[in-house]
Amino acid sequence: MALKVKDYADTTFITGMRAYAALGVVLIHAGGGGLRHLGSLGNALVDLGAAGVCAFFVISGFSVASSYPKAGGFGRYLFLRFMRLAPLYYFWLLTCFLILGRDNYWTSLYGMPPLAIDALLHLSFLHAFFVPAANSVLGVEWSLSVEMFWYLLLPALIGLGRYGRGLGLPAQLVIGFPLA
Repeated sequence: MALKVKDYADTTFITGMRAYAALGVVLIHAGGGGLRHLGSLGNALVDLGAAGVCAFFVISGFSVASSYPKAGGFGRYLFLRFMRLAPLYYFWLLTCFLILGRDNYWTSLYGMPPLAIDALLHLSFLHAFFVPAANSVLGVEWSLSVEMFWYLLLPALIGLGRYGRGLGLPAQLVIGFPLA
């Protein structure tokens, strides 16, 4: 049986870099996965995971921007992006709030049960904009609200680029990447 490999055309290198960045993020969140025991080299490799977060954000921003024109409209684009994040995120939120109850990250951080407002902020992806709730359930969920905010902001930036192009400005000058 032949291994089927997806062709990313001109973005294969970028997609590969995104995979390395994601691996770095996983390593740093997993405490190094045993690499820290290798001494300074292992620690240096694991600590690169912090840079992986930044690299992953930049590369993901590019990937999402290139997917918007293919989505077939704002509503479809937003639905696809939401469905990429929400189901698994909501599963873990429910797991933490309902099953773990008082033994979740919020309780260990603040010494009290989670508040209803915290649940609402997480369900609406607004938790990163309220510092006490940013990482209050899973301990690492702040990036999801930033990602959702980017999903909402991107179409406006593309529209701004098209508007700027209508004024005779190149789209790259307005938003930094070419538009179809």
